[in-house]
Amino acid sequence: TLTRPTKRLSRSGLELEPCGESLWEVRRSGELEIVAQIGFVDFKEQGPAASLVVSKSQQGSMAWVAEGIRILLDYAFDEYKLGKVTARASVEQLSLLAALEDFGFVEKSRSNEGKKIRLVADRWDYIRALAETEMLEKLEDREWSFGFDNGRRRAGMCSYNDKKITISKYLALVHSIDDVMQTVLHEIAHALCGPKEGHSKKWLATAKKIGYRNDKYTGQEIAAAYAPYKGLCPNGHEHFRYRKPSRLYSCQHCSNGYNSKYMIDWSARAN
Repeated sequence: TLTRPTKRLSRSGLELEPCGESLWEVRRSGELEIVAQIGFVDFKEQGPAASLVVSKSQQGSMAWVAEGIRILLDYAFDEYKLGKVTARASVEQLSLLAALEDFGFVEKSRSNEGKKIRLVADRWDYIRALAETEMLEKLEDREWSFGFDNGRRRAGMCSYNDKKITISKYLALVHSIDDVMQTVLHEIAHALCGPKEGHSKKWLATAKKIGYRNDKYTGQEIAAAYAPYKGLCPNGHEHFRYRKPSRLYSCQHCSNGYNSKYMIDWSARAN
């Protein structure tokens, strides 16, 4: 069953106050004036999916509305675990349409003699749009492109030869949108510094300058979700392998060296 928690959210100078199930009032921090009312309706188990609703209440405030939409999309993909979000807008709502397109929404159909547009975005569309926006803002070289890869032991990769930044599709599934965007910034910093810098002090300074927090992603979450072999030690510590273990292992959490007392018992996981 799809649960729909509605809690207070705040970020980027905005406060989103719950005013109903899956519905928020958007206010600028410290101000009483409501910028917009936004939320989700028509939840569907398949996907799962929902429709985004936006009610703008103040002229000239589209930038704040767009930021509110982004906050809610992060929340929807991370907390509601939505696979797809649908939005509808009039052809006259140019600012709203532009904001939705910036977040990866693509036109799917029109109704009412072409005056109403239905747009759809999934988690992949959304992440790609955010990543490409960051790259356009921070990389002067417009030849760089973005994509997803099948990496399981690393979060992302910067290919200097192809001028392409890729993010593990597994990372994008098991980590939050914010974590994924931190990995994008990590790779953008590599693109800015060049292949000789590696993870040098210059690279770290560049990364922090563009908003990177230097968080560590070990790949453990990806392994826990996708590795086909799982092991348990006598004390209950979990271990994961992508290939069938070919020798005996003991738990490194229980002993610094090999110790048969803490042998790991491996089993194949169901697909």
